[in-house]
Amino acid sequence: MRDLTEPMKDGWKELYPESAVSTFTLDGRIYGAPLYATVVGFWVNTALTEQAGVDIDEIETWQDLESAVVALREQGITPAVVGAKDGWPMHFYWGYLATRLVGGDGIEAAKAGDDGGFTNESFIRAGEMLQEFAELEPFQSGFMSTTYERASAMFGDGEAALHLMGDWDYIPRRNAR
Repeated sequence: MRDLTEPMKDGWKELYPESAVSTFTLDGRIYGAPLYATVVGFWVNTALTEQAGVDIDEIETWQDLESAVVALREQGITPAVVGAKDGWPMHFYWGYLATRLVGGDGIEAAKAGDDGGFTNESFIRAGEMLQEFAELEPFQSGFMSTTYERASAMFGDGEAALHLMGDWDYIPRRNAR
């Protein structure tokens, strides 16, 4: 591995958030840099949310999201798709909750085994919140056997109002127009 600590001092390091640099740092030396950054968020089919009377701009809290799920379900609209068969797409939900409950410092503490590690009550609460969310039936029928690719296609075909996914999923389609 090449040590990039010195070259990064020429202003390169400032291009990245500290969290991105620390991922590639070992014993105070920098050995890598991110290729690019992506964002995970909800993709929204506004035709479906409007049909259900859900104002997407009004969703600001987890409870607001739960209310939107109920409103969409009441209108016979599948609230969200997820490719849970592959595991990692479903993780975005728990990861979102855990991050907001414990913050970056809490995650670092858990990784180090401090404060109860990942058995800390906030991580458990994130799981409980996800279970409560699942009880609202937010996902398509058969979501546990749906792949990431199939879920993305379902959303693209208008089969659900929401898709929690990274920006990488739709950039190629947008650029193909």
